[in-house]
Amino acid sequence: MSFLPATANWLSPGFDHITEAEPELLRAYELPDYSGDMSGEGDWTELYLDPTDDHPVGRLWVSPENNGCGIIAAELCNMDHATRVCLQLRLFQLHGLSALQAFDYVKNEYYCTQIETGDLAEAKIPGGIQSNG
Repeated sequence: MSFLPATANWLSPGFDHITEAEPELLRAYELPDYSGDMSGEGDWTELYLDPTDDHPVGRLWVSPENNGCGIIAAELCNMDHATRVCLQLRLFQLHGLSALQAFDYVKNEYYCTQIETGDLAEAKIPGGIQSNG
């Protein structure tokens, strides 16, 4: 299932603060995701807003072999930031960053768990909303 980032009117006022600082995110709604899908070997990590793991953003994943990268928004995640990540990934793809470069950039903007490596089928979250970002 493709993650369709929530439009600003469905997000909290916190998203308005995000787009004030990063207005180019709003144009990314019209951009395509990375073309590669969540399959094969890859890496993934959990993103959080703080070091306590109390405020999840989602699971960031990358498939370097097919240039895929995205985020899975899990239940009870911060949709403002999950949407931000999805839109950032679309902008990175537009500007020619490889999926691996985009993955590295995003994971460094958030608190994240240890990076897992393996078959990306293991990284899927039941009921999660996936973005090919």
